[in-house]
Amino acid sequence: DNLIEDNRLDEAQKVLQESYDKNSHPLNHFYKILLDEKKLGFLQVKERYEDLAMCYQDDWRVLFSVANNYCQNGAYVEAIPIWEKACQVQEKPRYTDYYESIAQCYLLMNDKENAVKAYQEVLKILKEDWNCKFGFYVDRINQKIEGLIS
Repeated sequence: DNLIEDNRLDEAQKVLQESYDKNSHPLNHFYKILLDEKKLGFLQVKERYEDLAMCYQDDWRVLFSVANNYCQNGAYVEAIPIWEKACQVQEKPRYTDYYESIAQCYLLMNDKENAVKAYQEVLKILKEDWNCKFGFYVDRINQKIEGLIS
């Protein structure tokens, strides 16, 4: 990630090849596409991301990475169902990042109603997966909901 972020793509390619050799993981395929994206642009590789998400629809890490990348490229509508699927397939206890990200996308699209629903999903995950019914984090999410409703 850091090599790619620093635009040190040749070094990142070498590290990725080493990962393919020593760590056969589906995220290697994501990083291959990401490296190509940095060279060619998002629109040139978008279909490959779609294919990757379809191929690994039971791997929350791949789905989460693809959705994050879509969001970073302004493809909010397409990112949302991929995050939802990632959340569905992750083993419990699940992270809340999916629905917090979804809420942010809805806010960027000026859709407060669906942002509220996404934040409510965050609360549901906190309660069901983490047995977290109160505290700072729950209060913060409830404040966001209240701010959007009022």
